[in-house]
Amino acid sequence: GSDIPSWVARWRPDPVWAERAVVNHEDLPLLFANAEYRAWIANVEDCLKGDGDISSRPLNHQDSRLGAWLETKGLVRHGARLVFPSIQRLYRQGYVLADELFELKTQDRTPEALARLGELHRLRDALLEQLNALIQETRR
Repeated sequence: GSDIPSWVARWRPDPVWAERAVVNHEDLPLLFANAEYRAWIANVEDCLKGDGDISSRPLNHQDSRLGAWLETKGLVRHGARLVFPSIQRLYRQGYVLADELFELKTQDRTPEALARLGELHRLRDALLEQLNALIQETRR
């Protein structure tokens, strides 16, 4: 879509990635999901600020690459790891919060939604930290 060039211009890889060894081939979907999740959060923010299409949001948390991965291949491959339930919980919390913020916007309460973006950013940062911890665990 037309938002891809602006996303590419804004996106920056996690600096920690540069310090890491090559990821196991089976874990490449995790890196793709990580990037997609960052883009999704940026799109949520754009929608709330009036620069995105609110009607294009996924209907449930499994509609994203990360959501699907957490319920299928990720669960099979990493479900026994201590960090995995935390990743699932943080992802669902972020999705529920984003939905609440979209609902505020549809009720013409956008300032309230924007005031809660910090919550969404904190959930995003915690989730990405846990995803990075999972990547590190897979190398041990």
